[in-house]
Amino acid sequence: DNIVLHGSCLFFSEKFLELNVYPFQPETFFYYEEDILADRCLKCNWKISYIPKIHVNHLEGASTGQKGYYKKMTFRYTNIINSGKVYLKYLRGEK
Repeated sequence: DNIVLHGSCLFFSEKFLELNVYPFQPETFFYYEEDILADRCLKCNWKISYIPKIHVNHLEGASTGQKGYYKKMTFRYTNIINSGKVYLKYLRGEK
């Protein structure tokens, strides 16, 4: 409980969704969103749980539609850098 969850599938309670318009920081895209989410949850005393009994089949690359090594790596590192900047601002308390 109360750890940073990384993965392709997260479940949110109805109460959480009522209180949060966006579960993830809108400016992030695939990277660092779980780190920011975990920090927000811990600050608000919201419970985070990893449930290993739940299994989800993940179709790698289906969300991005990127095919080919170069396109995948370009997409990946561009978004890691951009989302990293958002995460750094978040950690610094900047808007």
